[in-house]
Order: sequence, then C-alpha cells, then structure tokens
Amino acid sequence: MARDSRPKLSGIVKELAESVFRDPRAVPSAAAAHMALLLVHVAWNRALGQPLPEAQYRPMLEVLEQTNPELWNELADSNVERMIDHLEALKRARYPQDDRVIQVCGMRGGNVHVEWYDGKDVRDADAIATQHLTRALELVMSGDDAEAVKHLCQTAGMSPKEARRQIGKLREVLRGPRP
Repeated sequence: MARDSRPKLSGIVKELAESVFRDPRAVPSAAAAHMALLLVHVAWNRALGQPLPEAQYRPMLEVLEQTNPELWNELADSNVERMIDHLEALKRARYPQDDRVIQVCGMRGGNVHVEWYDGKDVRDADAIATQHLTRALELVMSGDDAEAVKHLCQTAGMSPKEARRQIGKLREVLRGPRP
C-alpha cells in the first residue's frame, strides 16, 4: 500500500484549532483545547458536505463549559457558529483538495489525535450502493423479487432475510402513500 503523502491531519487540525484562541501562543486549558478541536471537527466535516448535527455535538460543548466556564475567555469568540464558520472558511481556503472526513478528533496523551477516512472512498461506496439498489429496484419493478433478493445478497453482502426486507421497503415505496 502506498504511503499517504498528504500532511498529517492531526497537524492541520492543531493549526486550525489555534486560530480560534484569543492568544494562539498561550497554552490553553484542557477544556478550551478540547472545545477548539471539537469546533474544527465540526467545521472540517461541514466543509466536506458531511455535517455533524448540532444535537450531536451540543452536549459535548455543554460538558466542556461546565468543566471550565472560563474557557470562553481563552477563545476568540463566544459565538460557536461564528467560530465554526470561520474554521470552515479556513479549511476551504487552505486545504480545498483534502477530502479526508474526520471520524474522531481529540487529545491523547497531550497530543492531538485524529482518526479519519478518505471521503473519496465514501463517495465511491455510495455510488456503488446506489447502483446495486437501482438494479434491485429494476428487478422488483419487473416482478422478479427472487432475482432482486439474489442480487442484493451477492452485491451488497446482505443476508437473504435482510434483502427480502429491503425488497419489501422498495415495494412500499413503489405503491406510494396509502390513503
């Protein structure tokens, strides 16, 4: 397997996180550092069209604020959405071609730790899954449920039971809303 020649994402995330501190040269509190990393995580994925719903990250923001209510004094802004917008713009300006999607972002042993997957792989997988489902839909529309089940088992790795359930859902969609 070829080595990834892109810069380490943890270094990029750290660089972006520093941009939301009032004094980027000062050592932040743990809560402020975690807050900045969380904001970068949200902004980075939003810039890629992979948004994290606010309901998913809001509880973490509240925990960090409870841990250290003074963390806002360390940040350049107290408006979370404005900071996310700022970080999203930085990602687009500085790393427009980087399509790695951040899955996990935080601190481990005092260092920034990032786990990611390649966005291109996800787009390719989505396109392939769409092709499989489209073919299954064509088979269902032609009345060949058995072949549709076989197709989903072979191409999408579904069990026969799971494939039959998907076929049932396709049939419901085809029938349309019930009066």
